Amino acid sequence: MMAFLLSLFVAFQPMRYPAVSGMFYPSDPKALRDLVDTLIAKANPPKIEDNLLVLIVPHAGYRYSGHVAANAFKLLENRDIDLVVLLGPSHRYPLRGISVAPFASYRTPLGTIEVDTALASKLIESGVADSVKNAHVSEHSLEVELPFLQRVLKKDFKILPVLVGYARPEKYRDFAQKLVELIRGRKAIVIVSTDLSHYRPYDECVRIDSITISAILSMDPVELYNGYFEKRYELCGIFATVTGLFVAHELNASGIKLLKYANSAYVTKDSSRVVGYSAIAIYRKELLNEDERMFLLKVARDAIKARLEGKDPPNYKVTDPKLLERRGVFVTIMKNGMLRGCIGRHISDKPLWRTVQDMAIAAAFHDPRFPPLRADEFDDIKIKISVYTSKPHPIPSYKDYIPGMHGIILVKNGHQATYLPEVPIEQCWTREETLSHLSVKAGLPPDAWKSGCSFYVYTTYRFSE
Repeated sequence: MMAFLLSLFVAFQPMRYPAVSGMFYPSDPKALRDLVDTLIAKANPPKIEDNLLVLIVPHAGYRYSGHVAANAFKLLENRDIDLVVLLGPSHRYPLRGISVAPFASYRTPLGTIEVDTALASKLIESGVADSVKNAHVSEHSLEVELPFLQRVLKKDFKILPVLVGYARPEKYRDFAQKLVELIRGRKAIVIVSTDLSHYRPYDECVRIDSITISAILSMDPVELYNGYFEKRYELCGIFATVTGLFVAHELNASGIKLLKYANSAYVTKDSSRVVGYSAIAIYRKELLNEDERMFLLKVARDAIKARLEGKDPPNYKVTDPKLLERRGVFVTIMKNGMLRGCIGRHISDKPLWRTVQDMAIAAAFHDPRFPPLRADEFDDIKIKISVYTSKPHPIPSYKDYIPGMHGIILVKNGHQATYLPEVPIEQCWTREETLSHLSVKAGLPPDAWKSGCSFYVYTTYRFSE
């Protein structure tokens, strides 16, 4: 046991000094500051006033991709951020798994940025990440993003530099779940560092970059991962991007937008060997404010407690228009990280808070897969609420279903079953695997989804205790 504990201990080096200053960006502080400020001033990204969660940015020399990256970083101006999680690839070291930087701070020509070593230690101690110094010493994919952050974030912030190498998708999912658990309540942004296709002729670069960007915009990390190995998509930061998508889903993202695309030919005028770059924003549009979310979680918990005590659920005097809307709702109950009950309605004729109340009682006591919740379990459960943002609507084909973005309903010969949007992401299922499991859930053979089925999709807004 002692040997195991020692293996988790990381002796953080005091400083990580620049490795590509003077090559990827100017080493002179004034020249660097002026260049970054100019790139930011010229950037004109679409406005995103929602809660920014993840930015995907390129990491080539500023001459080539700085104008693309600036369109993402400009969105951080005037935002209150105290933690930046950086996810990038390891170009020079054959990294397997996930490595948190073993440095207490990072230095650039613009100054020093402190690493959140407490957060880094917790991730390592949890087993979802390691720390491989040799992967970080010469790596540029995270370093080149730092001067942009130093210019757009006007208050002190800490960083968590993470390099992501080859692993199975489950590894990235587990890291994302732990990371989000640890940063809950922080004013954080996640930066994913990746370029797109490399050294292809111009037309081929544009073609494959378009396909890759479309895959990223679908926000299906398992499809992106599999498609990369099937050579359908091309990006050097594939593993970091897959991890970033898992993080986005764990943060209950509701939207994604391409901010800018360009490639090196715009600068070099050489169309024979072209590298592609994109800037993408992932965000969460808040259907409910914090007070409304907290109230609905209280409604759910109070209803379960009342039933355990043999009482009727509380009757609240609700005047908030949002809480009186008629929407579909699912309530999910977790215990020790495992499902303990999940019941919902696709459509409701009751006020939202009443539907939450009803579904909380149903999930706790009437899910046929589980025995009724006991009083001694009450303090150990966590409640998640999914409020429908769109009513179920038919789709022409299962191919129009996007795991993670859509909830799905399968209907065939009187059989019916549904999965909420997050289920395939949590299970690391492909679309086809999801539909096979859904068929079984509906009481049909695993391949029933392949013919004779009707499919409906919907979207939800999720929050939890």
